[in-house]
Amino acid sequence: MSTTSSPADIDAVRAALGADYDILEELGRGGMAIVYRARERDLDREVAIKVLPAQFAFDESFVERFQREGRIAAQLEHPHVVPIHRVGRSGHVVYFAMKLLRGQSLSERLREKGRLPTAEVRRMLLETASALGYAAKRGVVHRDIKPDNIMLDEDGRCVVTDFGIARSAAQSKLTATGMSVGTPRYMSPEQARASSLDGRSDIYSLGVVGYECLVGTTPFDGEDAFAILMAHINDPLPRPALVTDEERAIFQVIERMLAKNPQQRFQSADEVVAALLSPGSPSGMAPDRPAFATSPTIVSSGMGTESSDPSLDSQDSSGPQASAALDRALDVGLDLLRQQRPKLEAGLRALKSQRPRVDAGLATGRTALSAQIPRLVALRSAIADRSRDARAYVSGRSRRFWGTSIAASMAVVVLYYGIHFATKHRSQCPAVASTAGPAPAGGPDTGLLGTAVAQPFSILLEAVKARKPGQNVELYYDVCGLERGAGYTTDVRVSRNESGLRRILGGSSQPVTLSFDARAGGPAARHHETIDFSDMPPGSYSLALTVTDAGGRRREKTAHFQVLNP
Repeated sequence: MSTTSSPADIDAVRAALGADYDILEELGRGGMAIVYRARERDLDREVAIKVLPAQFAFDESFVERFQREGRIAAQLEHPHVVPIHRVGRSGHVVYFAMKLLRGQSLSERLREKGRLPTAEVRRMLLETASALGYAAKRGVVHRDIKPDNIMLDEDGRCVVTDFGIARSAAQSKLTATGMSVGTPRYMSPEQARASSLDGRSDIYSLGVVGYECLVGTTPFDGEDAFAILMAHINDPLPRPALVTDEERAIFQVIERMLAKNPQQRFQSADEVVAALLSPGSPSGMAPDRPAFATSPTIVSSGMGTESSDPSLDSQDSSGPQASAALDRALDVGLDLLRQQRPKLEAGLRALKSQRPRVDAGLATGRTALSAQIPRLVALRSAIADRSRDARAYVSGRSRRFWGTSIAASMAVVVLYYGIHFATKHRSQCPAVASTAGPAPAGGPDTGLLGTAVAQPFSILLEAVKARKPGQNVELYYDVCGLERGAGYTTDVRVSRNESGLRRILGGSSQPVTLSFDARAGGPAARHHETIDFSDMPPGSYSLALTVTDAGGRRREKTAHFQVLNP
């Protein structure tokens, strides 16, 4: 999560929730929520307040999804599920309060360590699986298990958070049929297909997390989300190089959790826990045990409950199988190659017959090249003589030559900056209008003949040109109509224009925000700011400029620009 905070955000939350909570600081933010550390006044305890960003507070689908997360999590009373204290809405602020976890996320732990010891991996799998099993028994599928959503408290215990796209059998469906929601690197094959989901999908996602903790990388990655999803559906699981028996035993459990076919995985989180606690049988299941031992609650990712995807049931993770159709196709291919053999042999004979002509052509070329060698030597000598004469001329007149060169360079630089400052640093505020009568003492600036100059408070924003990735944004704007020495505040927010679906999938970029104070040098003030944009990806962006004077008057302008693909 980013920790860049906007004063307007936290002030609005304080104003809305001030009767019950003291908002202390922002802990972080993502595409769908901002989290603050707060003190609950009645119980005198610190809590975490999760707030829906203001831009989503007027979209009822986002509000319902956000409040549903709090309601679902509040129904799950488990030591490894974050406790929810309250879900509410105050004005335009939609929020829920939950236990404040003082540790770190599993993703932060992985960034620090790269990969985890086998004991930590086993403990993470056991504690997270127990929470997912508890949720599955109550008809809840998390659907977004990943390291960012597994927190480690100060004692190192795993706590599952963020049920924002969880599905409960008792809740209305908010996702359209055929739409997959989640994080691609951790999606199960059936979730990638937008098929019906049950608790076995969360088992697969937890297997991806376990693989990443054990190996240091996720099993499937790619340049875009589609490539990653196709790898989850089709590619075999990469087998890492493991050293110890403990690593190999845990990997056997993870390998079964990552079976492409849900019926070949563990059928419940309880089976995962049993396998991890059984040193004699890492797979946790005897060979003669039925493949489908339980009947989990089926929850569709569409508008209603559907049966399992039949294409998944037909998959076999043991590898490709021979078939009569494949054998026939191979035989036909071999017959076609045999039929083309006479034509290939005729082509080879034709090439051999042309060899004398090729040899003759090469000999002619060598003779012609040999005849040109004296001319090339003479040309090289002439060029060397001309070069010596040029160096002697420059050497004899070096002081004059370098003086002229330096003077010309300085003239070019002065001319360039003269034009640049005349065009880019001259205020674009419109000419002021004169009013009849003398100007009052200490009043606004005066124009010709001592008449008072009146100009309304306004701002001008220069268009932002398209940028290449890695280039900073050069911002030019004018503040018009303020008296000399008047103070004002400028707020700048640059955000990427993205679809709601992309924000839900977790691919949104954090906006860039700036805020600074200034004083007017006169009724026409020109400003230039450079915004660090080196980490922003290609796409369409909006730049919102707000200037507020000392009297509270606000003026706003918006510009749009593109960051081009490299």
